[in-house]
Amino acid sequence: MLVDANHVCWFTDAYVDAEMKEREKSAATIPVIDLVSEFNFPDSVYHARWTACHRQFADAQPNRQGIFAYGSGHVIFRDNPSLVISAIVKAYSGVLGKEQWYKKMPRGGGATDPSA
Repeated sequence: MLVDANHVCWFTDAYVDAEMKEREKSAATIPVIDLVSEFNFPDSVYHARWTACHRQFADAQPNRQGIFAYGSGHVIFRDNPSLVISAIVKAYSGVLGKEQWYKKMPRGGGATDPSA
């Protein structure tokens, strides 16, 4: 999961080239939930660039989801902890099969089908 992360399109081409040489060694199949803050830059040009960069990242692979954290600043986990917790639970449930999900989730809160 990414919480208001810096994506490749935010950096200079030279930095990206150097980083990509390292990252090409790993697969790009990791599922991602990308949380993006609403209030990140006071400058509208930077804000638009930041938002577009996150949208581009999420749209690049079918196993990525972009979620806009309305009302949140850069520290989303402080401004909207329930959104971050929900995203973590969703991501975690996605790597477990249904049988493992039901075994691992607490019964007091009533574990529900993660695909529902």
